[in-house]
Amino acid sequence: MIEEFKTILYNKQEDKFLPFMQTLKAKDKKELAAFLMQEAKRDDWNTIRKQHVTSLFALSCYICCTYNQMRTMQWNTYKLILEYSDFNESVLRTLAPNRMLEYQKYIVEKKQSFPHLSYRSYIQWIEKGYLAHDKYLCSVLLSGSLCQYDSRTNTSTIDVDVLFFRKVVLDEHIWYLFQLGNYMIDTYYDSKSCTLPQAVYDMFNTLVREKKIEYEKLVSAIADTVHYTDFFMNADYSWFADLLSSLPIEHNGLLAVQQKLFPVLRAKNTKIVSATLNVIKEIVTDKQFDKESFVTVLGELFGSKTKKTVIGTLDIITKALAADSKTNQCYVTELGIGFIQTDKTIQLRIAGLIVQYGKTNDEVLRANLQQYITLMLVDTKEALKDFLTDVEEESIIEEYVESSVAIYSQENKLQWAETEDDVVFLMSSVFDTYAELNIEKVIDATLRFKTPETDLELDQVQNYLYSACKKALKEPFGLCYTYGTDKYENTMFFWLFGGLVQLTAIYYVDYIVHLIDTKGEKVKPLKEAYDAIWEQINNNKSKYLGFWGKKEFQLVPLVDWRLKDIQIFQPYHHWCLYAKELVQHKSKLPMLAMPTHEPIWIEPSVLVSRLRQYQESKVVPNPVDLLFALCRCHPDARVELLECGKKELAKFYYGLIDAFYGEGQLTTAGALNNTTIEAYIQRYVFKTSEEKLEDRDFAKRHRIEMELPQSPWKGQINPFSEADTQVNKYISIADIRPYIRTFGAYIELPFAQIVKDVFWSSNVALADVRDYLVEAIKSLYDTKVKIQTSTAMFLACSMFSSEGSLRDYGVEIWIERVGYDLIDIKQFGTYAGILANKEWGAVKRFNTLVSEKMLNISSKHNQALEETLVYLLLQIEGNVTGFKVTLELYSEILALNKNKTSQEVLTKLNNLSTISTLKKTIKQLQTQ
Repeated sequence: MIEEFKTILYNKQEDKFLPFMQTLKAKDKKELAAFLMQEAKRDDWNTIRKQHVTSLFALSCYICCTYNQMRTMQWNTYKLILEYSDFNESVLRTLAPNRMLEYQKYIVEKKQSFPHLSYRSYIQWIEKGYLAHDKYLCSVLLSGSLCQYDSRTNTSTIDVDVLFFRKVVLDEHIWYLFQLGNYMIDTYYDSKSCTLPQAVYDMFNTLVREKKIEYEKLVSAIADTVHYTDFFMNADYSWFADLLSSLPIEHNGLLAVQQKLFPVLRAKNTKIVSATLNVIKEIVTDKQFDKESFVTVLGELFGSKTKKTVIGTLDIITKALAADSKTNQCYVTELGIGFIQTDKTIQLRIAGLIVQYGKTNDEVLRANLQQYITLMLVDTKEALKDFLTDVEEESIIEEYVESSVAIYSQENKLQWAETEDDVVFLMSSVFDTYAELNIEKVIDATLRFKTPETDLELDQVQNYLYSACKKALKEPFGLCYTYGTDKYENTMFFWLFGGLVQLTAIYYVDYIVHLIDTKGEKVKPLKEAYDAIWEQINNNKSKYLGFWGKKEFQLVPLVDWRLKDIQIFQPYHHWCLYAKELVQHKSKLPMLAMPTHEPIWIEPSVLVSRLRQYQESKVVPNPVDLLFALCRCHPDARVELLECGKKELAKFYYGLIDAFYGEGQLTTAGALNNTTIEAYIQRYVFKTSEEKLEDRDFAKRHRIEMELPQSPWKGQINPFSEADTQVNKYISIADIRPYIRTFGAYIELPFAQIVKDVFWSSNVALADVRDYLVEAIKSLYDTKVKIQTSTAMFLACSMFSSEGSLRDYGVEIWIERVGYDLIDIKQFGTYAGILANKEWGAVKRFNTLVSEKMLNISSKHNQALEETLVYLLLQIEGNVTGFKVTLELYSEILALNKNKTSQEVLTKLNNLSTISTLKKTIKQLQTQ
């Protein structure tokens, strides 16, 4: 039977197809369906498809395959495409009249399509009742039939005749292209140039010119796209804007639909906003133009981050005022809002319009301008002096009072699990995939609370124990297990689930196993719950192991953790082993490194008190626990720690502190203390590549190149032994914050690794890179230590990066640390200058932060900003894009601080004075 079918199929014997199908019984159809499924999976399907009639294959599927079998083929739906013909219709009518409609319902629910079905066939199938009308499919299929792309010639051809196939096409279906968005783009939109073939725009222009469609209806449809489509915020899908720009202006038509245009000016897509401003400019001087409605959107237009939008708005207002300044005074009154733009050119242009068309005795105008006086640049205020009320400078700038950070305040005190309910809440969140990992709190909970005592508590423990077991089983995505060598060799980059997450889960499951093993009948319900969890997991191995799998489906004890030999994980692993040891021996000794204040700090008196307990018990502290504890003493509290320890501890136990922070420090090779760590940090070298190299988006840019010297503590079990490792090779997104906490006050080391391995490029558009860096900068924000060396470089990178959230965090950190005197301005400014000089990231990003968020916070911040810009300017060696604005901002901050241009900067500017675009600004600075 199969061979007979293959003969009919491959020889295209349509006359024999229907009689053959009519003879098949249910068993035959089942056998034929299996053949069709197998045939569809062949690697050479495309070749086979060209050798026989695709419609015969599709007809066979509709007749023989079950609904579920057809669904399995939906990933390549042209196998089920059936063009309309009398033959195809007669076969379906006879053997499968409802099957196409059933399949349509499925693909519409999944937002899929018949990508190779022609629009004409779709309409004909609807007319015959085999398919149903659907806006989504109409949009996709019409766009695909209207413009056809030839990959061989890289050209597109327009089939205008399809628009006249049925009356309903121009009356109804063509407008779906606007209502449902980007389906026209799918096959022939050029995403690089963000344009459609010119023939598409010519087609619409012809339809308008020949009155086949109305101009007003077309402009309305374009305007309505901002309401219909969510995708429109993406600039790649802005062919509507191109279409609007290509249409010849019909003055009366625009006036008739102007109310449709004003909401478009609030769209996120800047291209459609710009196109709309251009058409509004053509009618702004008409008496029928609704100036009041236009005024209502000035706030959004002037607030735009796109300079072209702001300039386009000013062009419209300038044209209106030049035509009739008397009746258009409403524009002058509202111009003040434009000063939220801190660009000097824009501010002076707005000021010029106010001076030219405004009246100094207009109280409404004066009051409006007074609202924005703190945003005006010095030159702007000078231009508008006749319109402004005198304001004392002191009232403009609020003084920044706080000068020291309160690390050990009551507000920063860590909240530990005090009750069983607290433990339940903690554990439930710890093993949530997206929760912040806090190993310390998990360990503390196991030390404080021994056994669940009530049925309710047992049920709650069972819930998060189940999550912990699953995480303990799975291989962290940060590492890949190689069966052949029985080692973790290959690595994956940036996944949510990492080694430290698994370590925490294994520690907790190990703790539960310990309870079961030691308490026997007392915890029988807990053992039953634990066994039930494993039974459930064993019954669903593939679900829990997923792609990665394991050699053996069993939990590895904490002591034999699979990643224990990877040095970067060893400190936390040994710390967890020590915690387990305290639990097993029912020790009352505390863990020295358990923090007392957010995010990781230990109060000096508490650390000394804990050491005293070891002293009284005559126990030598665990070396990893002690090192963690000493690193978690904030730099501002080290003197207090030494003084307190000297008073309350015996010589040996005080010597443990003194050897790390005091006079007892050694500088010999391999010695680990504050002095040797600081010396190692100072050996870091930061620079940018001489040549432009491929970025993550394959564009050529300069990269950051860092040289990290080999760790002097290689092979030791401490966080610093892997200070020169490739951090992204092992530390996942979920691990990054606890990993940084490992270093306590010495966060320069992990941030040097992050800059080297992750932040070498300003382009952080990839989600995994962005999330990794966001977690890192959150940790930097929380850890209130001085910004210097690698953290200064990381901060500079953040403020030049393509990711807005990184820039926002970066500027907040700068503002805070300047207030606390916890930033090395020279290092930060120098690194910013290095990045600007090579255009590692767009300089305009940094300029925007300065003008919008760093300027005029306080006199203290203004002085720090001036220093920052001085060190930045000294690194510039040529005409960098955006550098002119940087010079203008420097001029502005000098005026605010009432200072003169730095002599070093003057020398630098003399070398740059030949650059024509900078001459005017440089001349102003030379006389300032």
